[in-house]
Formats: sequence, structure tokens, C-alpha cells
Amino acid sequence: MPEPNTGCSLWTGATTRGYGSVRRHGRALYAHRVAYELFVGPIPDGMHVLHHCDTPPCVNPEHLFLGTDADNIQDMDRKGRRVTRKGELHPRARLTEDDVRTIRSRVAAGETKASLSREHGVDETTVGRIVCRKNWAHVHDEANREAEA
Repeated sequence: MPEPNTGCSLWTGATTRGYGSVRRHGRALYAHRVAYELFVGPIPDGMHVLHHCDTPPCVNPEHLFLGTDADNIQDMDRKGRRVTRKGELHPRARLTEDDVRTIRSRVAAGETKASLSREHGVDETTVGRIVCRKNWAHVHDEANREAEA
């Protein structure tokens, strides 16, 4: 039964990351993908099933459409759902902004990237990318802060 305000048919069973989840042929599948296959047709390899309604538990076939990886990213951006966390806010960050400033200043003072990578528990390539500002580009050292002020 569609929800009267949105027309969404909301999945009421198990969920995974907010999406309906169902077991089919011994495999866990997203319910919206199963709904698409049952009511619309096969999903070509590599294609996503996206939601016009932007409601993850919705299984209304009229709200579903196929898209590529690029379509999925554009859809997320258009709807403001893609959250990019950088620096310390990234869930896998091992360094702080102070660590990054320290690494840059110590490499500039002559310390090796290898010794700093061991000290901070990151790969030497990571230290190199920090120093050349490919990683943590948003972090400015004190000299940059004064120049920007």
C-alpha cells in the first residue's frame, strides 16, 4: 500500500543501511532491486537501481530507475546526499591537522619522509602527498595563515 503523501511503498521488513533487505536464493539482496526485477525487468550487470523519491526503503517500481555509477553519484550530488568528510572528520583518518603541520615543517627542516611515516604510522607515500599538498590540502601552516589574514 503506497504511503498517501509520497506514493512510496515502504519496505517494512529487515533493512541494511536504510534499504530494504530480503533473502533470495540464499543471498541477501536489496528489496528495491528485487522489486525492480519483479515489476520492471532484469537489471543489467553493473547498473544501480536508483530512487526518484530518494527514500531508501521505497520499493514502488514507479519510483525506481536504472543508472550507472556516474548517474548514482550525480543523483546523490543533485539531492545533496553525498557527504565528503576530509581531514580529521574522515572515519579512517590517522592524523590530526597538527600532525600534518608537524610533518610538513619537519620535512622542510630536513627530516626524512621514512622516519616521519614510521613515527606517525602512515605510509611514506602518504607523507609525500601531505608535503606536496595532494593530501590534507585544506590544512595551512602558520606562515600560510598569516599570509591569508
